[in-house]
Order: sequence, then structure tokens, then C-alpha cells
Amino acid sequence: MCVVNEKRLLVLEPGWEPKQIDFDLNKFLWQSNGSAIRRGKTPLLGEFPPLEGKENDEYTVAVAVLNLKTREIREIGRIRSGWSLDTNVAHRRASATWISREQAAKLPTSNMPKLLLWNWGGAFVVEETDQIVK
Repeated sequence: MCVVNEKRLLVLEPGWEPKQIDFDLNKFLWQSNGSAIRRGKTPLLGEFPPLEGKENDEYTVAVAVLNLKTREIREIGRIRSGWSLDTNVAHRRASATWISREQAAKLPTSNMPKLLLWNWGGAFVVEETDQIVK
């Protein structure tokens, strides 16, 4: 699948004609982090809060999971997000990336260093349960 615009996906399957599918994402947005579709679902991000305060202020973004077959959107929580460090002008970042239960069990239990969080700004979503792992 490829994102055509804010509400439309292009589906490319071997042996089938390309087709476009429309979705009403409500307050959510597609994200372009390479963590596309697993188990017929894709993670979505909520809108970023308005820019207020300093560029290193912490903020959160809503995360939802879209079931591509039923078109149901289910909000699953909020993630703490960050700011880029690797660009000329700092900008806000947020990312919800799929992870398996097996992979989640191998994550370190200590908190992520603040500098890394500030640069990455995101969390994992367990593909089997749609639970956020921060």
C-alpha cells in the first residue's frame, strides 16, 4: 500500500489491478516511518500540539491503530515525543513503530536516555496486542 493523500491509499497486489481505498482518519494522520502494515493494521498519529514555549519542551501525541479491513480506528494512548537534533532547524518528531512481543521482551528495562528521546521521540506498538511500549 502507498499513501496517495491524507485520506487515500493505493493498494498494489500481485495479480490484481491497482485500486484506491478512501479512509476517514478523523483527527489522525498517516505516518511515514517505514513501519507500515502488520496483521492488516497500521499505526496512526494524532495532531501535534500547537508550537508554544521552547523547542525542547516535552509534549505528547495520540496514537491509534487503523484496521484496514474494517476501517475501524482505535485510539490506544499517547506517546511522549521529541525534537530533531540532526537537522539545521529543530523540528518535532513522533513515531509509533510496530514491534513483536518477542522483540518487546528483549527491550532494556531502564529508561531511555533523555538525549536519545529528545532526538527520536517515539514508542513501540506491540503488533499482537496493540499495546504501547514506551
